[in-house]
Amino acid sequence: MKRFALVAALVFGLSLAATAMASNVKCTVTGVKGSVVTLKCGKKAAKLTKGEAVKVWRARKEAGEGC
Repeated sequence: MKRFALVAALVFGLSLAATAMASNVKCTVTGVKGSVVTLKCGKKAAKLTKGEAVKVWRARKEAGEGC
């Protein structure tokens, strides 16, 4: 039973480590055709692999200061 708990804790820890190591790449949208989006990521594009799932967030627009 102790061995199972140790293995379960080890697997959980490794899964958290893998998630923490996920790359954060900033890209710019260069084109949209239907459901296909083309991104320009520069040198950091090498961190991504073909078929990899990615999350995309819209850039936040800063509120304009004014009186």
